[in-house]
Amino acid sequence: MKNLSTSCIISLYKCDYYLEKFLLNLSEQKDFLKHEFIFYHVCPTINEKKKIFDFIKKSKGNIIYIKNNIRVSLPTAWNECIKASTKQLIAIWNVDDLRTKNSLHLQVSKFKNNIDFVYGNFTIC
Repeated sequence: MKNLSTSCIISLYKCDYYLEKFLLNLSEQKDFLKHEFIFYHVCPTINEKKKIFDFIKKSKGNIIYIKNNIRVSLPTAWNECIKASTKQLIAIWNVDDLRTKNSLHLQVSKFKNNIDFVYGNFTIC
């Protein structure tokens, strides 16, 4: 349980408005390279794909990108992300949510205490 890491499952649909802030926030996470981020991109636009592919080029291989040109439900997208995951823990991260820079680190640290589920605090701005 010492070196736990997380697969963050991220469904993307009509996300262009949020994408730049989201990708910046994601890259600022403590232990960014320790985690994997699985993007399930539904009906992507050219602009969305460009932003994501530019981000993936700068990452160190911890991004898994899955594209689906057919609209699917959120649970379907999440299930596909879970199938692609390789880490011990699963975290859900929505493109319109911003996290503190240490949120994943803090959540993962709680699992060392025989805890099965962690939910982070949130602030509405």
